[in-house]
Amino acid sequence: MKVDAPGLIAASQRLLAAVEGLGGSGVPHAPLAADPASLGAATRLTTAGEELTAALTAHVAALVGTIEHLTGTAITFVETDANNAAALASLNGAGATAAGVAGSAPPAPPVPPDVRVPMGPPPPMPPEAISVAVHSGSPSGGEPFINAWSRVAAATHDASQLIRDSVQQLPDTLDGPVSTPAVSHHLMTFAKGLDTYGRRAQTLVKQANDHADSQFQVRQAVPTPQQFTTAQKRVQTIAFANAASGGKHAAQLAQAVAEKNKLDTQAVTHYPPYHVRTVANTSGEDPDAAATDQPDADPLDQDPAAPKSPGDPTTSGPDDGQGPGLTDPAADPLAAQSGGAAGLIPQLLPTLLGSAGGLIGGALGAVTKGPQAVLQAGEQAIQAATQGLSNLGEPKMDAPPTGNESAPAGGDPAGGGGDPAPTTPAGG
Repeated sequence: MKVDAPGLIAASQRLLAAVEGLGGSGVPHAPLAADPASLGAATRLTTAGEELTAALTAHVAALVGTIEHLTGTAITFVETDANNAAALASLNGAGATAAGVAGSAPPAPPVPPDVRVPMGPPPPMPPEAISVAVHSGSPSGGEPFINAWSRVAAATHDASQLIRDSVQQLPDTLDGPVSTPAVSHHLMTFAKGLDTYGRRAQTLVKQANDHADSQFQVRQAVPTPQQFTTAQKRVQTIAFANAASGGKHAAQLAQAVAEKNKLDTQAVTHYPPYHVRTVANTSGEDPDAAATDQPDADPLDQDPAAPKSPGDPTTSGPDDGQGPGLTDPAADPLAAQSGGAAGLIPQLLPTLLGSAGGLIGGALGAVTKGPQAVLQAGEQAIQAATQGLSNLGEPKMDAPPTGNESAPAGGDPAGGGGDPAPTTPAGG
């Protein structure tokens, strides 16, 4: 097995640089008008965007934590090789001890349910008040919000696809009955989370577009304040002339009043449906369905009728008598006492994190600023990893393999066995 630990650290630094480059702040959805429906829609979309931003930030923070742990695993791999080499040179078995990895790679956080702030029914308002409120603002006021979340949707989709593509290539670099499924599962939770966040972003874009269309339509249906002012002045003028003439303009007055009443009817008739549509178009997803929206809830993950494989953490569990499950630290090569992920690190992670990290940074860059605490912790971890390599001296490793090379025959990075390779540690 060939490990390029400095290359992994460089990939981690690139990911941290991408996160550190996140800038800007949350993009609110401006009210398109001053009526209760438009104000409520702006509040709903803005708060939904803020909550989605927070969830994406937590997702990236967990991804950075995974990078830190995998970087530590790379350092451990080098240390183990050095210890094994020293033990072989001195024929002292006591020196061939494997270095431990502190902590564990954090899982992808659960996706929070999409619950929106409540909106009440349309309140009673005078026709003139409806007109003034509906015709204030601009139907295009939500374009910055729409553009920002459109970029997020595209970036999260691309990042998720990169992770999936890398997982498809995982057996070429890590082929074991336990290690491969466990590492694949761990990485796929991040991909599935990004899929969900991408769908949420697309939902925000669609809702904002639908709201803009609906607001434009109600503007066309509700008379303008100028129309109300003109009609009211006409009624007053004709009424004054009718009174002065002893009723000679009664017919004209009746016509003017009828025209004013028609405007009133248009306003009070067309606004309530707009309010109802806005409530429906900006609602969140059903909270009862939130369980299927979690990263681990992909129905394609596991066929319920499929037989369970002993020792396979994606098909067995702690109580099925078939081997360790995901709740058993031994089943996850990313857990604290396992080095099974070492085979994945040198080839998969630099590609995965160097590319997907930048895309995730681009997604969040449209709507949020990266958490400084996460960045500082990541930078400290990278510095510690770099220092660890320098303490080890120049590691003696084979050149990194190309994509055409195959893994050693029969070798399982998680549990050893098969034909020995010069750079495979005895405890690996």
